[in-house]
Amino acid sequence: MKHTKLISGIIGIILGVIIAFFIPAPVGLSHAGMVVLASLVTANIFWIFNVIPSFVTGLLMLSSWIILRAVDFPTAFNIFSSTTMWIIIGGLGLGAAATKSGLINRIALNIMKLFPANFSGQ
Repeated sequence: MKHTKLISGIIGIILGVIIAFFIPAPVGLSHAGMVVLASLVTANIFWIFNVIPSFVTGLLMLSSWIILRAVDFPTAFNIFSSTTMWIIIGGLGLGAAATKSGLINRIALNIMKLFPANFSGQ
């Protein structure tokens, strides 16, 4: 299992480097666009094969844009300056806490008690 993550991580990084630095940019796409495309391909491979946690992959992707000078810092991390992002993070935190504590399961079981235990009740 660990070998799959390691191999897919190496393949993702190699594909990203090839796309960013060895494939010529198509007409209308700059080198910065190719860097962003390469980091998206690498991040997708990391997300699909769960090489590292998803939030780390996202932050590394944004950081790679800055390190490779594809975009500047305010542009890359602009989403974290809006209230919408923090509302989403808070909602996800509350949902994770409710799931971890078993609250969601208890609510579902109590709702199921209100209906008859047959096919039409379900």
